[in-house]
Amino acid sequence: MPLPVSLPVSSPTFSIVLCTRNRADLLVDALESLLTLEFPAEDFELCLVDNGSTDRTAEVVKEFTGRAPFAVRYLFETKPGLSAARNRAIQEAHGKYLFFTDDDQLVDPAVLREHLRVAETYRVRAVQGAIALTFPKGRPPWLRGPLATILGQTRDLPEGPSPIDMYGGNMVFRRDLFDELAAFREDLGKGAAGYSEDIEITRRLRQRGETIAYAPTARIFHVIGPDRSSARFLRQNSFEKGFTDGLIAKGSRARLLAKSTLEATYHGWVAALTLPSRHHSVVAQTRALDHVGRVLGLLKARRSS
Repeated sequence: MPLPVSLPVSSPTFSIVLCTRNRADLLVDALESLLTLEFPAEDFELCLVDNGSTDRTAEVVKEFTGRAPFAVRYLFETKPGLSAARNRAIQEAHGKYLFFTDDDQLVDPAVLREHLRVAETYRVRAVQGAIALTFPKGRPPWLRGPLATILGQTRDLPEGPSPIDMYGGNMVFRRDLFDELAAFREDLGKGAAGYSEDIEITRRLRQRGETIAYAPTARIFHVIGPDRSSARFLRQNSFEKGFTDGLIAKGSRARLLAKSTLEATYHGWVAALTLPSRHHSVVAQTRALDHVGRVLGLLKARRSS
């Protein structure tokens, strides 16, 4: 359902892209965090894409729009999938830079300022910011290290040009990139194959010779609830991500199949041998299932080619 557009901005520095579907309660907190941004309100807009929500999302957006000091544009996208929703925002956005965040992320007040500083300092058109995890209901003691990375926590890297992949959340692209580059693949990502739309676009950026910079001072906080801080979720997540990585894998499929089969077997044994240690066992389980997923993704890609 269309909602009024507030405070239209013709050419702001940033368009904040936030896509959501049936997560109104999380969305409330994500929107509240945007009110803390230390950036001129007249110099950014929010493009909020509702990907077919049937909950009270529209009500939440309407209430927020009435008191936001910056432009809010509500876009209702019926085609399912995060990539489709993001691509709709890319078509509609007015900003020089597109800042992608999610409905389960809280922004640091300095995030736009720091993304802009890094983009201009290193003269790049793609920037990945830092992602930390926050656990409102408590963090399991075993959920650390590589298990936190599964949930989107970025690595500790220096500022500047970096080999880092785009993480999906807290990423910035200069708008003119999408005049030259196809946007997100809509057969990948949440609501489609599940994952890897960010990895796939990273590869295309690098193939074009684009430099990606890392901005550790441009931070967001990924909200992790009890439903996503379980070993079961991490195992499922790893399998699904491995599957989509297999779908987009480049190189000899026979070699990749052999490698992933061996890796799955090895990590499966490690998981069994490390059962007394919850952390090490879950790490091994997720790695084994990642490679099982890769095998199945590679096989599906081979049948489809």
